[in-house]
Amino acid sequence: MIGPYPFSDRSDHVSERQSGPADCNFVTGCDKMTVYQSTITKAKSFFQRMIGLNMHLSRDITENRIIYYRPGDLNAPIKACLDRLCLQSEAEWPAPFHTGTKETCFHIALNDDPAHALFCKRYRRNGLKQRLVFPFNSPARRAFVMAHLLRDKGVPTPAPICYIRFRKGFHRGNELLCTLWISGSLPFGPFIDDLCARPRTWALFEHKRTLARKLAVFVAAIHRGGIYHGDFNINNILIGPTPEHQLYLIDTADIRTVRGISQRRILKNLDEVNRFFLDRHCVSHTNRLRFLITYLEQAGLDRSMLKTRWRQIQERTMKRLEIHGKRFNP
Repeated sequence: MIGPYPFSDRSDHVSERQSGPADCNFVTGCDKMTVYQSTITKAKSFFQRMIGLNMHLSRDITENRIIYYRPGDLNAPIKACLDRLCLQSEAEWPAPFHTGTKETCFHIALNDDPAHALFCKRYRRNGLKQRLVFPFNSPARRAFVMAHLLRDKGVPTPAPICYIRFRKGFHRGNELLCTLWISGSLPFGPFIDDLCARPRTWALFEHKRTLARKLAVFVAAIHRGGIYHGDFNINNILIGPTPEHQLYLIDTADIRTVRGISQRRILKNLDEVNRFFLDRHCVSHTNRLRFLITYLEQAGLDRSMLKTRWRQIQERTMKRLEIHGKRFNP
């Protein structure tokens, strides 16, 4: 370190540096470039540590793609299947079952058995912001690493296999996240819609009560683990097949891990669940209260907070619905 002013033009600083290599006649310019590169490296390392992306990954590099994976996760059949995908155009891929503004989701069968398959989400670089962010913190890498962190914390999520960065060809610049396909699973929203379409019986009422409690336990466990989902859409929770109905958290690119979740973020997640319940008229007011009571118990909070928390959730929910031009009776 040469003085407190590394970019200074003071003559005493310059005279100390002019004994360096012969090709560095413009010493100040060389130092600026060195400091700039060092700053970029430190900033990249800091942000990766801050959001948990400093995980060591193995790489398999070819002319068309780079596969990033944890040792032991990528086997030969999966690798051969992914190599075929890299050489095909999008028209040759299976039809997507979901298409968003920034991603497209595919079901890729590994053999003739549809249950033995991969879930693949392709992320596209749309716009200047995405092109600048991708090299440092791409959504596919963030989703892959966060999925591993969730599993380490004991939160169920589909097993991540790898993510791919396309280098050339039809998909150049895009990335692909690959996880295991959970056979028989459905997003929570369509599952409840199917449940509400069934004839009303006592068994159906008991099933809805059980699901309300199970969802509350799941959300409370996520918050206790310091996990915050920025897009806590209820369809970002998968429900597995009967009889266990295991819940899985997906869309892990929007997840952040913190030491303690703020009350504002907790209220935001609970409001998003409440708005989902309001969209389904078969979910009664009693079941909504049952969800909140179970959540408070699992979060270690006193039940006397029920009225206060319920009022806060309802106020936020009504405000959000008013913004989107919807009306519901609480």
